[in-house]
Amino acid sequence: MNATTERRALRAGTEIDYCGMSAVVVADSGGERITVSCEGHVQNWNWTFEGESCTVVKAPDGRLFYENFDDYAKDFPEGEAFRAWITNLGHNEAWLFRLTDPASSGSPHGGLPGNFMAVGISKSREHLRLAGHDSDDGLMVRDFALAEEAQARQVLTDMAQVTPFSMWDAATVFGFSWT
Repeated sequence: MNATTERRALRAGTEIDYCGMSAVVVADSGGERITVSCEGHVQNWNWTFEGESCTVVKAPDGRLFYENFDDYAKDFPEGEAFRAWITNLGHNEAWLFRLTDPASSGSPHGGLPGNFMAVGISKSREHLRLAGHDSDDGLMVRDFALAEEAQARQVLTDMAQVTPFSMWDAATVFGFSWT
């Protein structure tokens, strides 16, 4: 996908950043131009300028989790680059959760665009596995017997109730181990 000409439109209210300048999307039809509100002024910006591109900071409704990658990629188009990575890890589906960095008292953590981590679900003949990763920290896993699929899905539901959290806290609270 050519990021400047085929970029998906963002919803009004999406918070974006360009080289440290924050703005809120007013109108967007995708492509190179975007109308934003920055420092109290409505302005037309280029999505990419002088070799730097805007990035999505926060979805317009402040969503803290997504139950599928398609919805996440609508709000964070640059996250589309991670779809193949998640699929290559063997996940049939993935939930995405907002992260914080506990060392900085709740400030955003690196990870996937928008400061998210993915928790993928995969099945083998022997077990069901939840695996969490954010692209820059280790892999956390929790295995369940195939008959315990309801319990595995309950972990995802429970995680959605308490996000945002750090990966380290999620691993401890939800019984994941690091690989």
